[in-house]
Amino acid sequence: KLEPEELAVRVESVPEGATIFASGRELGATPALVKLPVGVKQVTLRLKCFEEAELLVNPSASGETPVVKGALKKQPGCR
Repeated sequence: KLEPEELAVRVESVPEGATIFASGRELGATPALVKLPVGVKQVTLRLKCFEEAELLVNPSASGETPVVKGALKKQPGCR
């Protein structure tokens, strides 16, 4: 059985609007459905005035689209 080359993953963040990165590539802003190369195990979220967040991607055994959610921590004193 051939494995698909890409995995669709829904990425969400609180607050919304964080930029999604995987393997050094920018993939859009949350919330978004992104396609990751198979084998990529994490995505990084970046948003101005918030700490960067790294989220693990767990492919679903049932074949459903995995959802990755992260809450971003505000940086003190940033405007």
